[in-house]
Amino acid sequence: NHTNLNDFFSNTNQVFNEKTIIRKNATVVKPDRIEINSNKEVYLLDYKTGLHKPEYKKQLENYQTTIESMGYKVVKKAIVYIGDEIEIVNL
Repeated sequence: NHTNLNDFFSNTNQVFNEKTIIRKNATVVKPDRIEINSNKEVYLLDYKTGLHKPEYKKQLENYQTTIESMGYKVVKKAIVYIGDEIEIVNL
């Protein structure tokens, strides 16, 4: 119900939670949440606990590269830090 996450939780889009994507080089990625609308636009969301780390941003960029190599366009991505309070970092 967080207003800054409305785009990531639409009732009309296709949702994939923790689905493994096998890349051309045989490595895999597993984003926490991908939401795809009818225009092949993607909302990419990842959940973290604990401290902010620079590698988390790099991880989402890697997810984006993978998804866009499949013909989709990532239009919004964010990391949600879950703890005593919820903090959203839009990238």
